Amino acid sequence: LHAERLAKNVPLSASELYNPALTPSSVLGRFLESWPSIFVLCYKETCDAHRHSGAADGRRVWWQSIQPRVVVFDGAEVDARHTDAVRWAGCDLPDAPAGRSGAPPTREPCTFAQPSGGADWRRTSKHRLLATLAHLALVEEAERRNLSRVLILEADAVPSLANEELSLEPSRAAALGARLSAAFASRHPWSVLRLSGMFYSREFARPLSPQARRGGRRRSCSPQCQCTPWAGLAATEAATSSYPLACEVAPDPNPSDTVLPMLERLGRWCDVRDTSAYAVHRRAYPAFTSYLRRLLVRPAWLRDAANNAPPIDVWLPHALPSVYLLPTLVSQPSFANDSQGATALMRQTSARQFMRLCSGGGGGSGVDAATEGGGRQRRKMKLSAFATRHIYLLSDREVAAAA
Repeated sequence: LHAERLAKNVPLSASELYNPALTPSSVLGRFLESWPSIFVLCYKETCDAHRHSGAADGRRVWWQSIQPRVVVFDGAEVDARHTDAVRWAGCDLPDAPAGRSGAPPTREPCTFAQPSGGADWRRTSKHRLLATLAHLALVEEAERRNLSRVLILEADAVPSLANEELSLEPSRAAALGARLSAAFASRHPWSVLRLSGMFYSREFARPLSPQARRGGRRRSCSPQCQCTPWAGLAATEAATSSYPLACEVAPDPNPSDTVLPMLERLGRWCDVRDTSAYAVHRRAYPAFTSYLRRLLVRPAWLRDAANNAPPIDVWLPHALPSVYLLPTLVSQPSFANDSQGATALMRQTSARQFMRLCSGGGGGSGVDAATEGGGRQRRKMKLSAFATRHIYLLSDREVAAAA
């Protein structure tokens, strides 16, 4: 594909050409309809498309029946409430950029008492601290409003390729949406539900020895990433398909507040990144709010040490049990390249590999093959036209070199 045809990073539902659109009739759309409150975390102009008035160019994410339940939080306003904590962490340098992963290196955004980690880790430390504080603050607001559960979306979240495929048949999409809605409104316990995720094979997959390989098996699931089928979805008898699956992964038995112990104990918890779409039950609110309070009282370990604070998508699976919907229904664009489509395909593939190895979808036995328990062949999911348009992409540099 030529550079001018590459998909752009655009907000949720901004374009049906570049996004699998979020629609009321899709599995994700029907599932979102069942949530009493949806909190959207955005930043300045990215908030407009999520508001009732819509963006200046006419874009609107939400439809009439769901818009009243959408609460928009401008990250710039949330960040202003955390000025003291950010200053304590050494990140009050004038005109210093917050930093994003993949951005070109400039000046470091903070003063570091003990510079550690790679250049990208330090450059993004202010952004990560602000994002962690903002997510924790949104859950604190849900607790203040006495909500039984809340769904949190980042403004740049997009429906996944799996959501597009599962929604091709309207009757099936309606049944799946109803099944998910009934499950997470039931009394079956859960703490955090994750609709998106970037699963790293180096964390969840371990190679088998030549002696242990049988029937094409080459890898098994790492013990810390074993995903136990969640009873709430299994209890919904109206299932018309084995997808989506829901399974739960345990957190670290002894969670830490700082990032280094988290990384040193990766063998005790499963590192699954991406918090573009997740839900929190009220039983988990205290974990969020107590961690927020510990950060806001200016702990000694945070003094000129923003690089000691974990990203929210590291803290979340480390500290709390997470229920994953597989395949994931939401993805997040990457700013490292110009194609949301390529990133979505990569993320969907990682979720499917995790599903095969670590969840009930692979028989729960660590089988790295497209079969389920009992030897039944799993039907391969057909790639959509959207996916095949972006399966191979040239960077601008590669296009220029080929010209």
